Amino acid sequence: MELVQGCARCLSRAGGILTHATPAPDARVAQLSEELGLHPVAARVLLRRAGGDDRVARALMADPMEALASPQDLPGAAAALARIEDACRRHERVVIHGDYDVDGICATVLLTEELHRAGARVSFHIPQRTDEGYGLGMAALRATVRAGAHLAIAVDTGSQALAEARWCREEGLDLVVLDHHLPAPEPLPTPYHVNPHLARGEPLPLSAVGVAWAALRPLVEPRGLDLCALGLVADVMPLVGPARAMVRLGLAAMAREARPGIRALWEVAGMDGAPRAEDIAFRLAPRLNAAGRVASARLAAELLLSRSWERAQEIARRLDENNRERRRLEAQVLSEAMERIEAGDPAIVLWDARWPRGVLGIVAARLVESHARPVFLAEVDPRGQAVGSGRTPAGFDCKALLDGAADLLLRHGGHAAAAGFTVPAERLEALRERIVGLAAHTQPAPGASEAPDATVRVGEIDERLLADLERVGPFGHGFAPPRLRVEAATVVRAGPMGGRGEHQRWLLQDFTGGIEAVRFRTADPPPPAGSRIDLEGCPERQPVRWGGGARLRVTLADASRYEELERALAELGAAELDLAPGRRPLAPDPRHRWVEVDDPVAAVREHPGPGGVAVSPPGAACALVRRLGAPFAPPAWTQAGAIPVGPAPPPEREICALAVPGPPVAAGGFEAWLDALEPGGVVLLPRERRRWPATAAAILERELPGVDALRRMYLALAAGDPLEAPGGAFARRVFAELGLLDAAGRPLPAPPRVQLGSSASFRASQEVRAWALAAAELLAAERIAALGA
Repeated sequence: MELVQGCARCLSRAGGILTHATPAPDARVAQLSEELGLHPVAARVLLRRAGGDDRVARALMADPMEALASPQDLPGAAAALARIEDACRRHERVVIHGDYDVDGICATVLLTEELHRAGARVSFHIPQRTDEGYGLGMAALRATVRAGAHLAIAVDTGSQALAEARWCREEGLDLVVLDHHLPAPEPLPTPYHVNPHLARGEPLPLSAVGVAWAALRPLVEPRGLDLCALGLVADVMPLVGPARAMVRLGLAAMAREARPGIRALWEVAGMDGAPRAEDIAFRLAPRLNAAGRVASARLAAELLLSRSWERAQEIARRLDENNRERRRLEAQVLSEAMERIEAGDPAIVLWDARWPRGVLGIVAARLVESHARPVFLAEVDPRGQAVGSGRTPAGFDCKALLDGAADLLLRHGGHAAAAGFTVPAERLEALRERIVGLAAHTQPAPGASEAPDATVRVGEIDERLLADLERVGPFGHGFAPPRLRVEAATVVRAGPMGGRGEHQRWLLQDFTGGIEAVRFRTADPPPPAGSRIDLEGCPERQPVRWGGGARLRVTLADASRYEELERALAELGAAELDLAPGRRPLAPDPRHRWVEVDDPVAAVREHPGPGGVAVSPPGAACALVRRLGAPFAPPAWTQAGAIPVGPAPPPEREICALAVPGPPVAAGGFEAWLDALEPGGVVLLPRERRRWPATAAAILERELPGVDALRRMYLALAAGDPLEAPGGAFARRVFAELGLLDAAGRPLPAPPRVQLGSSASFRASQEVRAWALAAAELLAAERIAALGA
């Protein structure tokens, strides 16, 4: 995302990462909104990403071509460009030595295409992750010399290859290094070393493909920016300065005319519409990376180089299969690693001879997400060496931790968020102790503020807002996606999503409209239907794979935020609620006749023989039995507790008719009555029952308070309210289970932060809610009448 000259370029060159921590005054937001034609919310997001500086905000929306880097911006680039141009004019044989991740693959493809176009006889070598490992290998360099090449170009590697560079000089092989990793302490013995870290001051935040494009800009422009977008986003580079400009222009190039390989990969990934940075990060990059993790990265390079649509489709399908295999291996390693994590350790260091090294970085990242600790995983090979990957959460420096254990390692490299290492297997335990000790004494750097950019109503998240946010974007690392707060939304329904149900999809609405919300990778229970919640998330336009079009949705940024009521709950309640877990799903029992009637009460009265009645709420039960009279005198099983309807019918009665004038909200009671109904019995339902789901939700919210209600009840309890209203006993029970009350049953003066799901009563109430709402929706459906036909 582009920054132009002046203050904006100074900000990016100073290493600034644009965050959203700076307040955005309303007057300047309104001025920017009018001047740039932006939705006020989008203008607020823009101003916050600009650090509150109006000039930087305007620069961010200017022509991205003005922010692209050139050879003069990178030390050594002018000499490297001259040597490469000379090789092209002389039609020299040139070998590109790349890397097996997306950034290295894209850089290799960029150089291969452009040098071939300029006249060089070019080929490339990408090492096998399992056999050769990362880095500029001697075997590959010897093969380069044997092939008669006089120029080798190392891209996304080589900055620490001192011995290899000396060998090249001795052999008369010119070596160009285009890299962005930290260089060796001493200079490389080549005049053609291009690396942003060699500059004075803060380095440009460019990945290897960005360095290669900028160094060779006069040779390649305007081509290759699509590859820059792929590599920069996949390598999680801060999207500021020249990197932002490259990604913005690259995405536009893909939208205009994507190369066959990208279109084919796009197709197998189920993408639709204009490409976005998040599409690269979560759909394209994993499939390109999968080739190097479970097969050969050369396959991914061939895909991007292909000019044949049929060949591109064939390779894309193979990469998609590789990605599925990668996910299978990842899940297996993740499961095994989770079982071996020691509670309380400030860092996680694990190894195994059966773990494929190609997925260790991904698994380490997953563990960082779930445990918020530095994670280092390694595969022990038959030669007695362990090769591994490390990932760290925000505030920790991954490479610095490995630097602190350098005396134990054979080699290591990387950056603050990710690094790789090789260590003799016999030193693994010593490495674990060293990393754990270093992490224990590391004070994590403070993270960026997570304050939302704006507070909106559901209906404000519309097409215009999404379009203007896309103008402000693309968003990614260093240029945070917009984060909006939605208050007082009602949950219409919420349920699992994904093949394993590991995600959730919620449907939300308020008086301004409705929208879908998605919560990824969560084990927490979804909010019950009918509850009112506050949430924060990132709005997005989600393409619809089948049938085209798109839908608006919010990706939840902080799924626990709606559970802040989690701070509350007290002492055992008096009522025994029907909260036994494990309720079976309700389904119409084919042994009985399900019949629609205008008045279930009158129908039972007319039905010959004894009958039973199960109703909700309890007041309706009492009124019904009074109206029916003998033999329907009010029995003991009609209770006025929190969950209406007794747990079971009288055992001595023969039940042949069951009237259901209202939505059942007692799982056990309703099921028991259905079980007691003799085969061939009649279940009577009112014709007008469309409001049952809403009625059930209201009853449940009153008797089994949800998140917002529990929050209010805890505050009320702290203010002296005895909580005698409906649901008060349940709330006290939950508060007590969460340890939020003192010995006298009073709220703690400084309650701890707790997870609401830690309360067994609350978890059970979620099951009851889910059962009752599902039952109400089922019985309210028009198709139930067909069972009585």
